[in-house]
Amino acid sequence: SQECSNPLPDGVAFRRFENRRVGVKAQKPGKKHVELDYCQCEQLCNENKKCWGFNYRASKRFCWLLTKKQDYLKLGSWYCPFCENARGFQVGIRTPPPQKSAAPSMAELWSWNTLPQTDSYKQAVHEFITLVLSWKTVDSIEDKIGKDFDQKLNSVASKFASVAAESEASGDHNTKFHAEYMQALRYFFSGNMKKVRTLLGKIKRESKYEQAAVARVLSYVHELDGDVDKALHLLDSSRNFDGPSNATYDVWVEQPRKQYYANLNTQSVYKKCLQKFVVFRVLWSQQCLYKGVEAWTPPANRHPGGALGFSVKAGADPEGYKAARDFFAKNGFVIMRDFLHPWEVHMLDSHFSQAVSKKIYDDHDPDLGRTPAYNDRIGVFLNSVVSPIIQQVIGYVVQPSYSFLCHYERYPGDTYNPMLRAHTDRTDNQYTVSATIYSEPRDTKWPVYVDTDILTPPASAWRERSPEKQTIEAQIPFGDAVLFRGRYHRHWRNHLTDEQQYVGSILTHFVDTDLDLHWLNTRKDKEEPW
Repeated sequence: SQECSNPLPDGVAFRRFENRRVGVKAQKPGKKHVELDYCQCEQLCNENKKCWGFNYRASKRFCWLLTKKQDYLKLGSWYCPFCENARGFQVGIRTPPPQKSAAPSMAELWSWNTLPQTDSYKQAVHEFITLVLSWKTVDSIEDKIGKDFDQKLNSVASKFASVAAESEASGDHNTKFHAEYMQALRYFFSGNMKKVRTLLGKIKRESKYEQAAVARVLSYVHELDGDVDKALHLLDSSRNFDGPSNATYDVWVEQPRKQYYANLNTQSVYKKCLQKFVVFRVLWSQQCLYKGVEAWTPPANRHPGGALGFSVKAGADPEGYKAARDFFAKNGFVIMRDFLHPWEVHMLDSHFSQAVSKKIYDDHDPDLGRTPAYNDRIGVFLNSVVSPIIQQVIGYVVQPSYSFLCHYERYPGDTYNPMLRAHTDRTDNQYTVSATIYSEPRDTKWPVYVDTDILTPPASAWRERSPEKQTIEAQIPFGDAVLFRGRYHRHWRNHLTDEQQYVGSILTHFVDTDLDLHWLNTRKDKEEPW
């Protein structure tokens, strides 16, 4: 309103929507302020809640709202991006922001209440994960498992067989199920899918949890064998059980992701990495229960990341992610030290380095010096399995959105050394996690700069860099990550120096559960404000 003493804020302007001009002409003559609906979060002009906005029905299906910190609506419902109220409210009725569900405990997310407590089973799990972690010393995940390593796997499988026999004799079905399940994972790790099918087919399943666990592994078996349709069916059925553990399940089955993987069986580069990742994540979650913080071994020759940040020890340290949660609640960003296990960093490095070198991902941007990989299969899996840690830090239930690899390297013909321009993110980037997984030289320092001030209204756009006094420098060496609200905090990276050859970062994104990702990714109107 021109008569309001508060001018329109920077970044707010009238926009074109469905080929109609929405502006001053849409206002009713003689009205000082145009009546509008507003969210109960009341993040509007302090002088008059009715300025800086108006109601305008563009058609029977779409409406539009423009205010200082409220942006737009769809299908007749308002959307408040400041408090993330996507459910909307009716004309003339103030509606409070949706109540977000508090994140379940890590014990619930990782189904710790179902795990056996017998010493023999715990010891067998410890030996199994110790053997798996020794696999990271090989040069490449493509290397075949040697005879000596296979014999060690057989030894571990024999111990689980003994645990299963003892449990059957004592009538302990839960321990018997887990021991037999671990025997199947032993052969899954080495790629003997025929043996996995045989073992899983013999397991007696009495609960929904047990049915889901078996269906989940069988889904990966069929995926690795090239039967994508069967894999999707089993993975979908494995999620149909009660409990918050659904949050850790692979979101590959969800639309619209699965449309990208119709021909995954032709891309074998990810398969062996997925085999190892599935087994490691099952073992690691159990080891965190049995040993707690002691399960974590600090990586050797760790590159220091600076004073800022809180160590979450890949989910093993409850005190770490509680401290990170408090910091994030106050600031909207936090640096998570030891976010990924060193073994995972090694496997991600091996997988993505091969994918880039084999030109599986070759969509190079010469202006940014970046080769991206959108929703890579391993990235989607990682996006799902780190969800429990992210929920503990954010404090609310969230859903994985998408993963994004960024390989930064200067190719012949590029304009200049790789960099990341200052920007804010898209709607499906409500929470962004950026982790470094490889670089050359290995001690490369290439921090992410994050604006500590909230920028509203949110929009996906290139931005001017923030003043240094309101910016943090997030040094994130291998395994560390920075979590921030990408819609509200400008972020960027400087140019790589001539001595720094390349850097690989994996980004995982999350959104609140009330955002319909399927609608968002399949709508016809792809432009902002969405």
